[in-house]
Amino acid sequence: MSSKNLKSPNDIFRMEQDVMAKLNTFNQTYATYLRCTTNPSNKKNQYIDKSTCPSNGITEAEVTTAYNNVQTSIATLKGAMALMDNTGITPQQYDINYNNMLGAYKTLTDTRKQVDQNLAELYNTTDGTASFYNKMYMGTIYSKILLTILATSIVYFGIMKLRK
Repeated sequence: MSSKNLKSPNDIFRMEQDVMAKLNTFNQTYATYLRCTTNPSNKKNQYIDKSTCPSNGITEAEVTTAYNNVQTSIATLKGAMALMDNTGITPQQYDINYNNMLGAYKTLTDTRKQVDQNLAELYNTTDGTASFYNKMYMGTIYSKILLTILATSIVYFGIMKLRK
């Protein structure tokens, strides 16, 4: 993938994954080359288990090819990163954005609290304003009933006393 072919920000991540995959391939090729290539001057090399080595061996050209693939992939990634828009955020802009988010969060939580209170009042789940006025209304009705009973009893008692 060419660095001028950057179609989306995700292409950068794909390029990085390509670099990592080619780097792993190079490491495996190089490790196999070191383990499986017999070097007469290295006496310790004869004690390494070579049963997992490929039958035809790994040549220095294969290691060089894997190395060149890694270098090409890294160059492609660097080229793509150079083409990216480097308009990052400054610390001052970060502080402004942070304070705006805090203000928005505070407004949101205050609004949520107020909405919760209004819903609780609406459904009479707490002793809110509506519940308070409802209790006052019921108290007024009961007091009028009691006053009516008291007045009726006094009038009845008064009439009965006058009759005798």
